[in-house]
Formats: sequence, structure tokens, C-alpha cells
Amino acid sequence: MNFINKIGNTPLVLFPLNLNGNRFYLKLENQNPTLSLKDRGALSIIQELEKKYGDELVKKEIIESSSGNMAISLAMICWIKGYNFTAIMDHHSSIIKKLEIESYAGKIDIVDSSKLKENQVGTVERQNYARMLVEEGNGKVVFCDQLNNKANFLANTVLGKEIWEQADGKLDYLFGPIGSGASLGGAAKFLSGKKEKIKIIASEPVGSVIFGRKAEPYYQSGSGMPSKETIGNNLKRAKNIFEKMIVWLFQILMHLQQQFS
Repeated sequence: MNFINKIGNTPLVLFPLNLNGNRFYLKLENQNPTLSLKDRGALSIIQELEKKYGDELVKKEIIESSSGNMAISLAMICWIKGYNFTAIMDHHSSIIKKLEIESYAGKIDIVDSSKLKENQVGTVERQNYARMLVEEGNGKVVFCDQLNNKANFLANTVLGKEIWEQADGKLDYLFGPIGSGASLGGAAKFLSGKKEKIKIIASEPVGSVIFGRKAEPYYQSGSGMPSKETIGNNLKRAKNIFEKMIVWLFQILMHLQQQFS
């Protein structure tokens, strides 16, 4: 079975929640091969690299700065296609995610996080280290750069299209967490083109600075943006689309989890 053919077309299910007569749907992106919506962007990024480098791509080292999910997706796709892949990770990366990457023959390079506190993510350090590897790689290292790569953003317009069609166009709000901006932003780009008044509600962890909140250390890795990080192009694209932004979605989801187990 080719896992790549199983990426996307995930179910949209009605959640049993009474919201004053409103319907609440869940898009089950955990039905992608690596249990993550990152499979969508990862495939698009690799396909663009294939267009750019052709047969030479197999001779290069593909790298990505990731807390885990994007690296797992890229590792799977590179393993299937026969490419070399290395994940740039930090002290927050879980053992389980590292093992998943290695199960797809991916390599792992841990950045120096000695100057960071336990509750500080190493996004900036990972990004800087990845750029250094490209500069020193003499053309043999390719950085996927999910924060800026437009292919990552555009891949998720398909996510928006799926949601629109599965809901028969009956949508008023789209909720989701935000990190690079590619997943929620790409989906929002498609949906806002279909319905002008649809509201996109993006969440970030407390301590993240995407929407101008006070900068603080935070444990949540993979979403949000620490204070020293430069805003990426995909996040800029996403913010240009959003009408409404909130920071408390994680608390709402925790409440739902406690209520419905």
C-alpha cells in the first residue's frame, strides 16, 4: 500500500454537542497516514522540490526544523520516495516522535538548547541551525522551511475545499490552532473565497506572540510563536485572511474532552 495515496479526504463528523441549535463538526485529520494534517503540506513541499531538482534530489539531504509532526510526515514521504531526510529538533521533542521519524529511516539532529529553560521552545534555535546547515552544505542540503514555504500553505487550500464540500457549504466559523499559519491559513483562503462572512478563529498558546499577547515561556510545542522568532511568510498570508482571533480555544477543547471523555 502506498501511504501517499491515503493523504487527504479525511472525514468530517458531526460532534454531539448542543450549541443553541448550531452544529459543531470535527475534521478528522488524524485519519491521514501519520495521524496528522502535516501530511498534506509535507507532500506538497516534496513535490515542489522534485520539480526544482528532478533526479538530483536523491543526492541531497532534505532537512526540516520541526517539533515532531511535520518531521514525521516528511520522513514518511522521503522514505517512500527514496530521499534522505534529517529532522532538526530540540529538547521539547518527545521520544515517541523521534522513534516515529527513525522508523521511516529519518535522521535526527538535536540543537543546543542549553540556554533555554525547560518551558521554552527552541523554534528560533532550530530555524537558525537549519539555515546554517544549508549555508555550509555546498548545495547538498535542502531546507523545507515550513514557516515560509508557499507550497505548504497552498496544499491546505485543498483542506478548505474538502471542509466546504463535506459541510455542503453550511459554514459560519472555522476553528483551529495556529503555528506556521499554513494549515489554518490555507483552509481559510479557500473558505473565505466561497463565503465572504465566514469567520476564522485561530488559537495560540498563552505566552505566544502571534496576536500581540504578552510573551511568556510555554510548553505547547508545534503551535504559537515565541517572542524572538521572526514571523514567517505563511503566517503573514494567514493573518491577512483572518477576521477574528482568540487565544482560548485550547481551554474550550479541554472542556469538551472532560465533558465527553
